[in-house]
Amino acid sequence: MMFDPGKFTKKRMSIGDALGFYYRLVIVPLIISLILGALVGVAASALLSHFVGILGFLGGLGTAAIAIGVVAMLLLVVIPIGMFISAAVLHFFGKYVFRQFKSDYQATFAAVVYGEAPLVLFFWITIIPVIGLLYIVIDIWGFIVEVFALSNLQRTSKLSVVGVMIGTIVVIFVIAIILGIIGVLA
Repeated sequence: MMFDPGKFTKKRMSIGDALGFYYRLVIVPLIISLILGALVGVAASALLSHFVGILGFLGGLGTAAIAIGVVAMLLLVVIPIGMFISAAVLHFFGKYVFRQFKSDYQATFAAVVYGEAPLVLFFWITIIPVIGLLYIVIDIWGFIVEVFALSNLQRTSKLSVVGVMIGTIVVIFVIAIILGIIGVLA
């Protein structure tokens, strides 16, 4: 999928299959992220213990525990919920507003899962200072994979998919500005 998204993202998946794919995919990055989070926390606690003694050490360990919990919550709960919401919004605009999508919500959800795969596989990079900036490149690649997947699964052109994505962002941005103005004037 990483090297040939056009070929790999043609497989249709039900929502259950797509979630199964996601959770199988997330196992190794989750373990790596948890280990790195713990190591960073232990390193922070060792550093802090030099300055404020045992309280600094315990504070660093507490930070590690919080980081591990946040990473697990993100990968196992927040990202999957976000995928459902993203797919719903994208499908609504692609199918009913811009009339470019020809398949059902399952196809859009599967495409969003495919697009999320590179981001999840390399999530652990975000924990490493400075190197985490490489995640921007991975984020761009995830966007490209999602474009290919939506094009394949919704039976439309890549240009139409990009148009739907940009159009969706513009419409949501305009609605947010209008609601913000109404909120300020009220």
